Amino acid sequence: MPLDDDDNPTAAPAVQLQNDSGAGDEAEDEGLFDMRLFASMFNKKGVASQAVRRGQKDFESHGTRAQEDALETSRQVIEEVLAYSRVHRDVWSKGWYFPDYWPETLRAIEEDGDLSGLARPEYLQEFLAETGPMYAKERVVVVEDLKGTQAKSMGRVVRGLKAPRPAVGKLWLLPEEALFLVERGSLDLWWPFRELKDVLPPPLEGKAAEEYVHDTAQTKAGPEEDSDDEFETGVPLSLQAAYALFIGLDGERGKMTLPKYQVYSHLRRLGYYVQRAPPDAADAASQPQSAKESLWQWLVSLLDRSAPTPPPYGPLVRPGVYRQYSLVYKQLELLARYRPSPAAQEPVAPEDPYKVHWHVWKPSKHPNLRVTDLPPPDIRIAVADARNDAVPSLEEVSALLDSTPYDPPDPRTMGGPGRLYQRLRHGHRNVLIAVVDRGLVNFMRFGQAAFGEETLYERFDNRGGFRGDRICKPRQSESIKPG
Repeated sequence: MPLDDDDNPTAAPAVQLQNDSGAGDEAEDEGLFDMRLFASMFNKKGVASQAVRRGQKDFESHGTRAQEDALETSRQVIEEVLAYSRVHRDVWSKGWYFPDYWPETLRAIEEDGDLSGLARPEYLQEFLAETGPMYAKERVVVVEDLKGTQAKSMGRVVRGLKAPRPAVGKLWLLPEEALFLVERGSLDLWWPFRELKDVLPPPLEGKAAEEYVHDTAQTKAGPEEDSDDEFETGVPLSLQAAYALFIGLDGERGKMTLPKYQVYSHLRRLGYYVQRAPPDAADAASQPQSAKESLWQWLVSLLDRSAPTPPPYGPLVRPGVYRQYSLVYKQLELLARYRPSPAAQEPVAPEDPYKVHWHVWKPSKHPNLRVTDLPPPDIRIAVADARNDAVPSLEEVSALLDSTPYDPPDPRTMGGPGRLYQRLRHGHRNVLIAVVDRGLVNFMRFGQAAFGEETLYERFDNRGGFRGDRICKPRQSESIKPG
């Protein structure tokens, strides 16, 4: 029975490598996949076409270098697979990395009062109000011409600019959007050697920015066409370089933490539309305010009798004749039930990591979603790292739920006694927490359920009440004697 490739007469001779660094290494686990099978992808010559069968390997020293060469060949195949050149095929776009353009531009407009690049200087406040929710300072990649279906749900065009501002009407991407497109091969990311005005020059004088953007001849024209060297204006970046540029710590401008990006890419691959949650100011403004009480409501509240206080001793249910279950169960309510309200009673600002970071839309509900006109999100997600973040406390979960809008169960779709558990699961507020454990994403749902609002005894009262009168008499076990 052959033990290795040298003993197999039908196999080609193994390549004798010059590197002896693999000597003395331990044997591979028999359960691991043989990486030498990838060698057929590169049409390698001199490597055995038949892998050694499981259970036939002999890693003991027997006077030959067959096993040592087999291990070294597997390592070399792994290096070649990882170093394989990724080729952009079909539809792809070209993007440039300019992380400091928007911070400098907005600083010049706000602090220095440079309004030369605004199309309408009288709408300065509207322009600044629009750039805030879209995270203009975080957009670090400008795309020459984004192609494909991704242009509808990714990137934003900052409106209100004109010449002499460069890249007028171009699409700007956030770090997670650019990195996701680079991963899937739809974006060719470049590091520029020149300024933005040289790479993407402003429109011609006296011509509107919109006409310049839709002009095919002007859009395709670039500085690289006038030069024989395509690398005169910049160099392409690899996927590893893109990760180094876009992955960082919380609070770093133009970067994102790895767990948050893993949740983003996971949802995008599943087909969901994902966008960043708006800033805190926008969320606070969208919270419903408690309505003021009218004069008529105040007069009616004076006639409303409060619930009777239970006696200090004696039975909880007073003796008598009852024809409804509600009269009995209301006397058993010693503590007030929790009632969700549209406005939070004690609003507390949520803190990282238990803070809504992603807004998600289902493609089945929004087949033609556009980033310029976003409806209310279907799902709100917070991201937590299983290695570094602790289990959330009750205060953190309450603050997280209070930051979401009031969304009670719809009585048309969740009404009736058969949808009881569906209403409790939906709650009056709900949010998902994505727990990331070294790349493995798990989702946990938290809801503001109101169990006290689901009164089961009212169903029996609607059927006609008791069959006859029910007389409640106190028993010795039901009475509470004073201490």
